[in-house]
Amino acid sequence: MNELELRKEAFINLRKSTGMNRMQFCKYFQIPYRTVTDWERGARHMPDYVLCLLEYYVRKEKLGIVDTKKEDWLFYTVAHGIRNKMSDDNVARFLKKYTAMAKAECEE
Repeated sequence: MNELELRKEAFINLRKSTGMNRMQFCKYFQIPYRTVTDWERGARHMPDYVLCLLEYYVRKEKLGIVDTKKEDWLFYTVAHGIRNKMSDDNVARFLKKYTAMAKAECEE
């Protein structure tokens, strides 16, 4: 397998590791659907730096590292039509803010 084939396979594996289909991946990363399709078919070759940046982002955002099913998440955000688990810090801030509001409402 040559370098271009390896890069194509690496990209396909990266996308699949996120748990997103091609359309969701395109919307999330704002990459044209035709471009991703061509990369995966081998009709076009993605630059090395694009693959490196996508791998870095997926790793840092922990895309594809899911401890529960998306449907089971109690706290989540929606970006580009895709549900993302809310970070622990944001959940803590959310609970603190709305707990105080609920207590104030109940005391009235």
